[in-house]
Amino acid sequence: MTAMATSIAGAGAAWAQAPDNQEQGVSETGAATSPAEALVAPSGASAAGLPAQSDMTPTAALTASLTPIAALTSATPIVVELFTSEGCTSCPPADTNLGQYVRQRSVLPLSYHVDYWDYIGWRDRNADPAFSARQRGYDEALGHAMVYTPQVIIAGSSDSLGTDPTALAIALADGHHLARMTPIRMVRDASGNVLLDLPQANLPSPVTLWLLTYRHKVETMVEAGENAGKDLVSYNVVRSLRKLGQWAGKAETLPVTLGPRPAGEKAPDAVAVIANLQEHGPVIAATAIRYQDFAP
Repeated sequence: MTAMATSIAGAGAAWAQAPDNQEQGVSETGAATSPAEALVAPSGASAAGLPAQSDMTPTAALTASLTPIAALTSATPIVVELFTSEGCTSCPPADTNLGQYVRQRSVLPLSYHVDYWDYIGWRDRNADPAFSARQRGYDEALGHAMVYTPQVIIAGSSDSLGTDPTALAIALADGHHLARMTPIRMVRDASGNVLLDLPQANLPSPVTLWLLTYRHKVETMVEAGENAGKDLVSYNVVRSLRKLGQWAGKAETLPVTLGPRPAGEKAPDAVAVIANLQEHGPVIAATAIRYQDFAP
């Protein structure tokens, strides 16, 4: 495939439910193969606009009535978001690279399968227009005119070519250095409801809270297109994404509810919340829990 990037302009940004036909050709976690040598040069991260590290904790009154749910991550994980596709030959190495970080609690690696390469011969069953829209939002915020795969966004602040493990490691190190994360957590109240517990924090702008579900590992036997005959593996594959709400920096709790799963869709393995300044600015908070702890 010669096309490796596509213009942001004119691309739809619809927020959609995850497709309900994931099962065909998928065993566990969808691997994405995206066409592309990066046509966009990796950009440097910037610490501008990031809030200072918060050491605030929820109020004693709230803490007394809430039970913390064990997190899969550290209190302040660096979020690494890979945009990939099963329809492109360049992405499998990036999927493998991302998989190296799934056991590190200090990192929350996530894989979003985009749909804009579906026309080249293979429809990625893990793709969703919402995931393509998220990538376009990031690239617009970073000043890029094009989107490409495999693209890695580190802490919402910089991007890197996913096929280069050294570049990813360096970018991730930069993300750790630049990110100013605020601890957030998911808790359960006395009635058993799941809440997002947000501390007091000095934020430079309002934050958008994103709720997503993901599966730890998805395996797909690709039957057509550039990766025909290949068994692709992808890690921490996002299966749903929606806005949970906004946060202006005051201490509060927000209810967390998941919508119904599409027919035939397997249960996810984990539930996460990501907090971006504005909508697609730097990530200033994140947490993840096991799905079975969300819905015991």
